[in-house]
Amino acid sequence: MKVLKIPQIILCMIVVLLMGSILSAEGNPPLRPDSPFGITAVWPAPFPNQWNTDAELATLRSKYMPKLDSTQSCGIAWVKCQSVPFPLEDWYSSHFKFEAFDSLVVFLQEKDLYPMILLSPPPWGPWNSERALHTYIPLYYRVIVERYDGDGEGLMISCDSFPEVCDTCDTCNPYLFISEMENLTKPLKYWEVCNEPNLAGGTIYGHEWFLDDFRVFLRRVSEAVHNADSTAKVLAPAVSPALPDTWNDRHGNHYYFGADSIWRAVLSIMHDTIFDTIIDSIVTETSDSLSRCTVDTFFHIDTILPLPNAIDIITVHQYGDANSSSYSPAGKAAALDSCKMLVDSILDEFNQPHRPIWCTETGWMTVPQSVGHAVPYDSQAIYYVELLDSLVKRRDWLERTTFFALAHVEVVGGQLQHWGIMEIDSANNALIPKPAYYAYKDYIKGTMSRIYGRGIRWRQLMRVAGSYITGGDYLGLTAL
Repeated sequence: MKVLKIPQIILCMIVVLLMGSILSAEGNPPLRPDSPFGITAVWPAPFPNQWNTDAELATLRSKYMPKLDSTQSCGIAWVKCQSVPFPLEDWYSSHFKFEAFDSLVVFLQEKDLYPMILLSPPPWGPWNSERALHTYIPLYYRVIVERYDGDGEGLMISCDSFPEVCDTCDTCNPYLFISEMENLTKPLKYWEVCNEPNLAGGTIYGHEWFLDDFRVFLRRVSEAVHNADSTAKVLAPAVSPALPDTWNDRHGNHYYFGADSIWRAVLSIMHDTIFDTIIDSIVTETSDSLSRCTVDTFFHIDTILPLPNAIDIITVHQYGDANSSSYSPAGKAAALDSCKMLVDSILDEFNQPHRPIWCTETGWMTVPQSVGHAVPYDSQAIYYVELLDSLVKRRDWLERTTFFALAHVEVVGGQLQHWGIMEIDSANNALIPKPAYYAYKDYIKGTMSRIYGRGIRWRQLMRVAGSYITGGDYLGLTAL
């Protein structure tokens, strides 16, 4: 038997104590891209400038972006950025202003966060016009993706091709070059197209929002994203199937969508037979005085042919009905199961492979919100844990869960919607954690440690010490 000297015993005890203090220290596991945990960051965007003025940019940098610190401290790896700056003032200007968007990207990469960037229709119009869908939208969204795709190239725009959006044609330079963002260390790869389009109520930013327009918009944006970056992922359609709504077509007809018809209408852009049926129905509903050729030209059928890879990741919002069991944690999980089966069945019908599913919004509003389905703070925290327990078990197909929201949502008039896991202290420009914040943080810490084996427990440390005492291989930590 090996006989230890007193100095060796003391040294062994010191090593164990030091390792234990380091490995058991408070703090979260490192943020990882395969983490299933996310949060939505939303703040009121000034209309119509979208952070492009100096004053708005200063507000974005000083008031809103620092709140993302709380995401990192909570251990949340994924952030759905819902209030994204628009780097263009209007369709007819080539003066792209990337300062606000760049600032957001720099802040995200400094905090080692993984963003999902929302690509919504811009606040000016008419973005759903024939010219916009054919020319402006593909150009505008390709410019954004090219700037942040990390390939080091950028994009050269010919003014001969896009005279309406490139006013440098009047100068000696016939091209407009969009450079890649400097010091980009974490390229943006996940782009979500639209947010709850089925609940838009027929308008977005005061412009009509037709079902036909959404399908074309989704296809055109997806094309732009993939043409700019073949490694990027398009997330869509972020529908909220538990809350169906009416949706108009271009001819003033009203349709009431349940979950099945919502998914079928959206996913049809990936399947030729269904898409042709939709086009035929449009032609049938159009006046007999219009020829098929005229209708084809108007709807740009040649440019909206089926696109099998239009959507890489299926996104869904799951809030449930406040007046039914679907509002409970178990009810939300069951509703996501039903959504999974429905989407898979439609993809099977369209001969499409199954896609990963991300729940990019879910959660509970808390009191003192004056609505019937608001819950107490403690209940929100308990519901988070119960829902997380259910969803983590579904990680084989539900890759991400993004709660709504990081902080209470500011709406027009300065009022707050109490969805957040943090309260807003407006006087001190600070966030105050609610019980749900601590519940989410503790759950993430425990789950990430369990999934990825972070940390070495005290009994493992004693095995290390024991190996040392008995002359074993005490450096084999990975075998513990």
